[in-house]
Amino acid sequence: MNKIRIRNETELSNRKKNFFKIVNILEEMNVNFFLQGGVLLGARREQNFIKWDWDIEIGLFNEELITKFDLLIKDLEEKNYTIQNHNKTSYTPKISFIDKKDDSTSYSLIGWKHNKVLKCFTRKHFMIPEKFLMEFDKIKFFGKEFNCPKPIDEYLKHHYGNWKTPLMSSNKQEYLNKNFYKNKENLFDIIYKIFDFIKKKF
Repeated sequence: MNKIRIRNETELSNRKKNFFKIVNILEEMNVNFFLQGGVLLGARREQNFIKWDWDIEIGLFNEELITKFDLLIKDLEEKNYTIQNHNKTSYTPKISFIDKKDDSTSYSLIGWKHNKVLKCFTRKHFMIPEKFLMEFDKIKFFGKEFNCPKPIDEYLKHHYGNWKTPLMSSNKQEYLNKNFYKNKENLFDIIYKIFDFIKKKF
């Protein structure tokens, strides 16, 4: 799949169908989720998907994603998705998958761990100050309201920097703000990683 390209109308229509299909899965399981990243940027800036974006990432809190991890994978597979990779570790839980009939967009459920010491939510190379996720804002997208970080514009500035100017790039160091993305793991992520390794061994 060529990541950076304009998706055609059929692909974007399929993306919308899959997006709501995934949302329904999460709502049926009473999962607390929120829009973030590219899907939120598109909803805020374009009131639509970003046509050259290659994925949709939906945010969850670590504990809930890990607790319902196996049920989510089972339900996604039953609903005709192919699981590409998954990680159940506490420092970077994630389920990535594609529609078996259309791989033009990939989808991910990603977990954020609350670090009360640093007052932020983290996952590997990424960091969101806790103020954005302690309570949610709402954004209307395709006629439905969704939870998202609060306040939206300030979060998008943290995530992208100059989020109002479109940028076609797959290089994280180009399109992500350095306060959100650091190309190295923080100390707490390394500690969580070691803890998960020990837990698996014993």
